[in-house]
Amino acid sequence: MYFLIDYENVNYAGLEGTEFLEKEDTVSFFYSDACDKIVAYRMKHIEESGCNLEICKLKSAGKNALDFYIASKIGEIFAVDHDAKIAIISADKDYKALIDYWKPRLQVQNQFVLCKSLAKAINSICGEGKRKNLVKERMHVLDLISEYAKYEERKSIADRITKVFMGTDYENLISQIVDMVIMSDKPKELYLNSLRTFGRNAGMEVYRKIKNYDVSVI
Repeated sequence: MYFLIDYENVNYAGLEGTEFLEKEDTVSFFYSDACDKIVAYRMKHIEESGCNLEICKLKSAGKNALDFYIASKIGEIFAVDHDAKIAIISADKDYKALIDYWKPRLQVQNQFVLCKSLAKAINSICGEGKRKNLVKERMHVLDLISEYAKYEERKSIADRITKVFMGTDYENLISQIVDMVIMSDKPKELYLNSLRTFGRNAGMEVYRKIKNYDVSVI
């Protein structure tokens, strides 16, 4: 997949999703002196992916100059590989003219897209399969109030379990015990999960402590 980044337009925000890059990808930065910096961890993601990295600096300032660079690059790519998957990373809606031009000339829907970040591009482009599902899972939008309630619940359980197991042989397993309690909906499930997680003898002891001190959410 080709990611053509209008870096002067999106800058750091457009790099959301660098952790999803793969070796087969090509990432091309189109930039100028006004935007020639990159966040360290984003660069690390790019390096670790093993993808092909290209940079193209604007030679002379001019209105929509980088847009013409990117338009030329698209023609260059499709001339070599008409089945290439390309994403322009930009918030500039003028690029829609390029989409309009190429759409009837391509056989696959959503083969060429305009998105504001790499993650959104992967989510929009055709044929990404497993990677697209991973992006959807990690970028899923959650309800703040519901998530805060879950956070408070976990914190309360963690505080109580810490008091019960602090100073015992299970002190280093408190986080694991908290996870087990939260994922157990019924006493029997908690009992079985405890045996499965810690073995019969230790599991029985952990379960009894949780039950006796009423730290379960069930």
